[in-house]
Amino acid sequence: DAVARLAEAAPALYMALARSLARRVLRVQRKLEAFSRATVEARVAGALLEIAEDAGVPLADGAIRLDLPLSQEDLAALAGTTRESCSTAVAALARSGVVRGRRLRGLVLVDPGRLAALAAVDFRGL
Repeated sequence: DAVARLAEAAPALYMALARSLARRVLRVQRKLEAFSRATVEARVAGALLEIAEDAGVPLADGAIRLDLPLSQEDLAALAGTTRESCSTAVAALARSGVVRGRRLRGLVLVDPGRLAALAAVDFRGL
């Protein structure tokens, strides 16, 4: 009843709300599809990019520093994996030179472009 009244009283607001909800549903659907196809390393790379987009500190050389008090468990949850697999993936990214640092707080995304390529799925904007 309340939704029907809103639609009648403010059709433009109702349509804006409907579009917003549809975008959110599509975003979740895309994320689920991406997660089902991506490797652990790709999911961790995508999660790091997502964090960087929201809370990264751009550096002069184009790198991005993460300054959040984020634990391996937090990152693992974002990437849909275990803490152990997440830790292994971050270590592999560090060995390849894409990120610098072993701790997530202060982790530097040295080459965000390569990280995005490793993600193989555009997680940003999802």
